[in-house]
Amino acid sequence: PDFFVKSFACHHDGYPRNRAGDCITRDHGSLVGGRCPTMLSLTGNPTSFRMTKQQQEPSLVGFRNYFERLEALLGTLLVPLQPGATGPRHIVTSEALHAALAREAAVKVYRENHCRGMESPVRLFPTLDALGRLRCKIDDSDTTDRASVEFLESLGEATLSILGNQSKSVS
Repeated sequence: PDFFVKSFACHHDGYPRNRAGDCITRDHGSLVGGRCPTMLSLTGNPTSFRMTKQQQEPSLVGFRNYFERLEALLGTLLVPLQPGATGPRHIVTSEALHAALAREAAVKVYRENHCRGMESPVRLFPTLDALGRLRCKIDDSDTTDRASVEFLESLGEATLSILGNQSKSVS
């Protein structure tokens, strides 16, 4: 072939470490793994390659849409949504398995992202900060059960899946 294209992309998983497993490969348009903000591409003919860096545009996700995606990923048992909710305190219904914790997470995410409405954009790092602070708070509590900690962990993992393409890290 006249040219060869192979891209290597690394994603930031929220932890300050760099492992070989954090990298994924993209061959000819098919992505293996998750979404990635930065791609290093080798292009050209087999005898001369040049390396280019491309930054993907981060897609903005609104607060309501973020919770809709959480519900889709985690299920209605953990994150059942109130249709037509007008604020973060009411977006998760009282039927949620961890209703008080889910509502507190919603309010903290809303505030940390400086949202002004239900369609305001949420970003990866402020959202993870809000969830991390809440996790620290419940870790310090004497009455915290393991299921609550696991619920917050699942919110964090789902957040990485939903907002992970917003990472600005450059490898």
